[in-house]
Amino acid sequence: MARIKKFIFQISIVIFFGGGFVAGMMSFLSGESSTDIQAEDLSFELTSVLKECGEDTNTAHYFRCFREKSRPLVSRYGVNAMMSELEYLNEESGGVASRVSCHNLGHVVGELGIELQEDAGEVLASCTRKCGFGCTHGAALGVLRLNPNLLDDLPSVCEKLSPSPLPGQDLTACNHGLGHGLASMVQFDLVKTLNLCDLLDNTNAQNECATGVFMEIFDAPTESHPRLEIPQDIPRFCQTLPGIYADLCLKSVGGFELKRSNNIQKAFQTCESISPLLFKECNFVIGADLFFLSQGRVEKIWEACKFGKQHQKEACVEGAIFSSFVTDPSGSLGGSLCGVLEEELQRVCFVYLGQNVEKLHGEGGKESFCNMFGPSEAAFCFDEQ
Repeated sequence: MARIKKFIFQISIVIFFGGGFVAGMMSFLSGESSTDIQAEDLSFELTSVLKECGEDTNTAHYFRCFREKSRPLVSRYGVNAMMSELEYLNEESGGVASRVSCHNLGHVVGELGIELQEDAGEVLASCTRKCGFGCTHGAALGVLRLNPNLLDDLPSVCEKLSPSPLPGQDLTACNHGLGHGLASMVQFDLVKTLNLCDLLDNTNAQNECATGVFMEIFDAPTESHPRLEIPQDIPRFCQTLPGIYADLCLKSVGGFELKRSNNIQKAFQTCESISPLLFKECNFVIGADLFFLSQGRVEKIWEACKFGKQHQKEACVEGAIFSSFVTDPSGSLGGSLCGVLEEELQRVCFVYLGQNVEKLHGEGGKESFCNMFGPSEAAFCFDEQ
């Protein structure tokens, strides 16, 4: 998929004055490149910012602080380098970075990228898929915040991003981000925002936009406004929403319950309260949400999915596999999840995994991927048994 590459901050010719040339020569002689030095500087500065903003992570105060203190870093190093370092710190540090949502920090970086750079297409491409497309979501929000006239041609915001045969990729992430931005434009009025999603030109884009609306209004990723409480009777609430969004909401009732109560059993029970026509998708959404709530930890995902009945487990696992392609399009993370499941679910898991690898990478890619597993898993992956 074509992407515009954004280079990290380049050393200006000014470094040849005031001692910069000597420092540069010393780095050259030691074998350390300017890019290496910049990466080390960014790592140190970003880690310092994350610590300086306090111990109460994932609060409005924390994200206000991060926005203020990270602005000069985004300006100096660029969006792409910031996101790479955030994802690295989130996965490797075990410190403060692992206690703050990488996705939500990415929202802030994306918004700042739009504020600091005129070319929205370049910022969106620079975000990549890191931290679950958090930067893309924030950048799309930022575009609408700065350019409300784009409502007159809303589909144009994301048109530079290539479509994918598998939702959850760049174009989907951008449409989702528009939902965040539209919510902000109308002061987080749910129905008004969903009606604005209708300005997009196809049902898939409208639904993707609506997922961003729900996330912005109910989750408030950067804590920049009060969250709307999830209603007690979620299915009844969903039925009050306009058009296609009522069904989208109903498919998400299990996920809403999981986020509200952190009770996986109640989440599965909530899915049982809606139309049988939407039942499988409801359990699928639970698994899709679990992937992100557990930060892709396969053992935690399975510990939760196994609380469902057999058909619920299957849909839950498929949802988690689906979400895994957002952060790992190779499918390797999905393979790790299939490997920890009970034997009777492994076939379902590997079959679904192979199907999605083929959608993304074609028959050749599927063949190479499936052949990495043992004979029985490979047969499942090829859907031969």
